[in-house]
Amino acid sequence: MPDTILYAILEIRRDATEPDIKLAYRKLALKYHPDKNRDKNREEKLQAENNFKKIAFARDILTDENKRAIYDRDGILGLVDAPAGLFDLPPGTAEQPI
Repeated sequence: MPDTILYAILEIRRDATEPDIKLAYRKLALKYHPDKNRDKNREEKLQAENNFKKIAFARDILTDENKRAIYDRDGILGLVDAPAGLFDLPPGTAEQPI
């Protein structure tokens, strides 16, 4: 089964176009941007910051034709520049990465 976590993070289909990816990113960035979460408690701020990093990483990979091809072929492990621990998910949450 192909790795689809980056698509799930952006809430898009695997066949999404670059404009689809950018639109999904903008929508989620408005929700998770640190400036939009200033009034939240510490835990909520950290969660929003982590989600913002995830959507930015997903956008960067999926809008780069070469990186997307590697990701689609080899999954997240094929990307040597994936930040360590960024996608460590608690058991049972793989379907809901954000």
